[in-house]
Amino acid sequence: GCDHTNIYHDEFFLFSCLSFTSLFFYQTMKRFVVFLLILLSFGGIYNFSTLGDSLSGFFGDISYQKDHLPDAKKHYEDILKDLSGSTLLKADTLYNLGNTLYKLGQGEKDIERLRLWGESVGNYTKSLSIRTDRETEENLAFVREQIQQEEKEQKQKKEEEKKEQEEKTGSGTETKPEQKENTENKEPREGRQTESGDGKKETTEQSGNEKDTLQPKQNWSNGGSYNPIGGQNKDALNSQLSDIDRQEVKKYLETLKQFEKQNGKLLNPEKGGEAGSLSNQIRNFFGYDSFFQDVLPSNDGKKDW
Repeated sequence: GCDHTNIYHDEFFLFSCLSFTSLFFYQTMKRFVVFLLILLSFGGIYNFSTLGDSLSGFFGDISYQKDHLPDAKKHYEDILKDLSGSTLLKADTLYNLGNTLYKLGQGEKDIERLRLWGESVGNYTKSLSIRTDRETEENLAFVREQIQQEEKEQKQKKEEEKKEQEEKTGSGTETKPEQKENTENKEPREGRQTESGDGKKETTEQSGNEKDTLQPKQNWSNGGSYNPIGGQNKDALNSQLSDIDRQEVKKYLETLKQFEKQNGKLLNPEKGGEAGSLSNQIRNFFGYDSFFQDVLPSNDGKKDW
């Protein structure tokens, strides 16, 4: 008896589940059928494309408020592609697209900014051709004023850049005498190049010319090479001496000749005689003259240490 009772309980549970499931699906299907009927009713009043455009406009407004301007622009342009004729939805969309293009232009510069603002003006104008609206007229006037101001600033900027470029070009072509001379010095010259002390390269020809003009006055204590009198050209020697110097040299030459006659052994130090050694003869001849006292060493019998 217990087994039959359990079977009845199982059958009742299964029946209850099926009844509940059928009722749930019935209610769901009923709601779905009601939704379809309402949708078809709206479809009889508005076409489905209009409903889709309204939905795109809703997403465009959200994107604009969140400052997602490229997305807003795309949504508004998609609506205008599908709309035909002159409707209030089209007028509103043109107005919203005009606002979006102006804000996009604020983030650009120069030509791109003017292009976007020009498109904004075009959309406002089209919207006003469909219906008269005070806000659209105010925005149109405002953007036009901004375009005029931007064009003025860009024109002024170009004039300043042009003037600055002309000044640079003018300063580059005008060559001062010093600059011209330096430019001529930079022209290539023949000859071997050498490195000067400051690291700049000069030609041997240029260095030689500079020596002719910048050669310092020579003196006997400059440590330069020594040329005996007999090895120099007489005219060159005389040209380097003043009149007083030439008289002094002439005087010493006469004295030397007289000294040579009186002391013939000066030029032959191997032979001894009354004239003494060569060092004594030199000292006797030059040592008592103040001109040679700084040249000949003299310790006056004192040691150097």
